[in-house]
Amino acid sequence: MMFLNNEKLHWSEKLEIWLITLLPALFSAYGGAAVALFCLLGINIIIKNFALKRWSFFCWHQDKNYKYDKFPLVFIFMIAYWTVYLVSLIWTENLSYGVREISSQIWMLLFPLIFAITDFREIEKHHIRSSLLWMVSFLSVTFIFRFAEFIYQYSCSQSDSFIWYMLSRSSEFYPTHHSYMSLYLLTGLGFLYSEFQQIKKAHSPTLLTITLSVCACCLCMFLLCINSRAGLLCLLILLLMCWIHIAFFKRNYKLGIVSFVVVALLVAGIHFALPAHFQNLSSTVIELVSGNSDDSRLEIMKNACQVIKENPVLGVGAGDRMDVLTPFYENSENGKTYNPHNQYLDTMMTIGIPGIILLLMMIFIPSLKAFKERKFGFFTFFVIFAVSILFESMLERQMGIFFFCLMTFLFTLDSQKKSVSLQFNSIK
Repeated sequence: MMFLNNEKLHWSEKLEIWLITLLPALFSAYGGAAVALFCLLGINIIIKNFALKRWSFFCWHQDKNYKYDKFPLVFIFMIAYWTVYLVSLIWTENLSYGVREISSQIWMLLFPLIFAITDFREIEKHHIRSSLLWMVSFLSVTFIFRFAEFIYQYSCSQSDSFIWYMLSRSSEFYPTHHSYMSLYLLTGLGFLYSEFQQIKKAHSPTLLTITLSVCACCLCMFLLCINSRAGLLCLLILLLMCWIHIAFFKRNYKLGIVSFVVVALLVAGIHFALPAHFQNLSSTVIELVSGNSDDSRLEIMKNACQVIKENPVLGVGAGDRMDVLTPFYENSENGKTYNPHNQYLDTMMTIGIPGIILLLMMIFIPSLKAFKERKFGFFTFFVIFAVSILFESMLERQMGIFFFCLMTFLFTLDSQKKSVSLQFNSIK
């Protein structure tokens, strides 16, 4: 990569670029290794600050390559969100569980902290682009290997239909929870669409276009294989956003008509080739609109709403978010207590009105900024995230909160840098 040829950079700066570049890819493939990589990044930043005397403490945005001189507002909301969780321990009863919850939310504090104590003047826009390309590549390669493994397992089985074999074992296709994997895949697809737009402007080589097209196909097939209802719904939303961008923002009506026809044929193909996927998707939409369903998730959400009615202002506190739901499941078959499976309800139930306001601001502020700056890849991430947390409490697990903080961190770095012309031959 081009940044390795810059001899003016200190070794700690070069290592920092490598670590930030690899973080999204490594996290999407193996989250535990990414956490260790983040710890290494923190240590490296401390070494860099001592070696180059680059301590800044919230006032580093004075370099000529940066557009802004203020600490990003989204990081202020993230710190406030974590602080409200911490303060909620005052009125919670189960302190041990509350401390575990605070620990899992610590990324809301750590990402803004490393942004505050040092500058990232060595990080350029093409480094951030490289990090997302690496993530897409890792996900594509992972799909190819897993798909090849399933083909081998199918050849050794006695199943008549390969599609039925895949559907019956969709939960085994990849160990990561399907809701979180869908978020990673859709983030990659949104970024790829943005890349295709940039390639068109820069008249990039055909080989790059073909490579990214193959990656897009792999991510779409990956999404179908894990059979996530929320993921399929978000995929349709992503396709709709892409079509609106082509037809109304780019004013390319011919391409808009062609893409609409292609998507319609694709949906029809899924309906006939994978009827189970289509039925799951349609039933999810009907259930959300009507509010009536036998789906246990809607019952879980209704239980959370009941708790919110009893504690509307400050919530029940970080430690009691699961204990207050236990009475609803005393007579259930397995006796297991479920979280609300909806981050909005979960936050409202746990830390009340202040928490839900901060959560909305954490999503709305960067998405609005990404829209204004025409960063379609990041904009689609925040929109898809906002929809995904309707079906899963993603900010209560490392798989969701780390990825959200990481993407917000990359978006903030990208926004701070002044726009530069894209050099597609800089990534080899």
